[in-house]
Amino acid sequence: MCSLRCSLTNASLLVLIAATQPVLAQGNGKGQQAVKYGAGGVNPQQMQQSIQRINQQLQQGGKELKVAGEKANEASAEWQKVELEHKKNGREISQAKKMAEAEAKSDPQLKAARAKTDELRQRLADIRKTVAARLAKDNEEYQTAMKAHFEALEEQKANSKSEPEIRKALSQNVNEMGRKMQLIEEVAMVDNSDAKRVNAELKQALAEMAVIVRKNNEAIETDQRLSSAKVAFQRTRDELKAATAKRDQAVVAANRIQSVMQAMIRERSGYEAQQQLMQRSQAAQQGQNGNKNRGGKR
Repeated sequence: MCSLRCSLTNASLLVLIAATQPVLAQGNGKGQQAVKYGAGGVNPQQMQQSIQRINQQLQQGGKELKVAGEKANEASAEWQKVELEHKKNGREISQAKKMAEAEAKSDPQLKAARAKTDELRQRLADIRKTVAARLAKDNEEYQTAMKAHFEALEEQKANSKSEPEIRKALSQNVNEMGRKMQLIEEVAMVDNSDAKRVNAELKQALAEMAVIVRKNNEAIETDQRLSSAKVAFQRTRDELKAATAKRDQAVVAANRIQSVMQAMIRERSGYEAQQQLMQRSQAAQQGQNGNKNRGGKR
């Protein structure tokens, strides 16, 4: 395309060189201009030759613009085709990953490990309830904390329609009283033999589940369907990059040809305007000469 642009540009320069520049002189102060022609001025024949050369170059440029436009359209169509395939491959990656993740979640070993951890957490919750009930019966500090927490809740309920700042302060107080109760419970849980045993079992169960989860994650990443979809996605990604560059190059080439042709059309319009101005000036001078001749004969 560069050679085409250069040929058209050089042709445009040749037309400019071939045409003799008109000499414009200021008119009567109203923006009119007179053109000198004849000896030492513009040669009308050269002007016409310049216009003819531009027309020839425009005719050739039109043919090459048509070819460049067809190439640009072909490149755009190919880009659209590759883009659609690339988007399809992206969807297939998502679908393959979802399928692999679904299979991993339905793994019997993972289900069993989760059920075991849920069971152990429930056993801990039941032990905590037993510990809390014993504390409420026998521990004075816990009883004081319970009472403070209850009073804080009652005060919060009584002021449910108060200003936002007051409700926020009361909510913080309820949370603080609740944390005091939990702290006492946690201390008691540390000394509880049943809680110690279940906590140890839960720690072991969580470690075993982490191993299963890691194995399933590795299985997802190495899933054959997902791997194939990734390869296809990477391929079309590279193809789309190349198609985009080819499309852009073709469009730029066509635009350059069109730009050069537009510049040549402007040149031709300028020459034609000068031609018309020369013709009007020549007609005016011939009229003046005719009047002088008729006046001399009288």
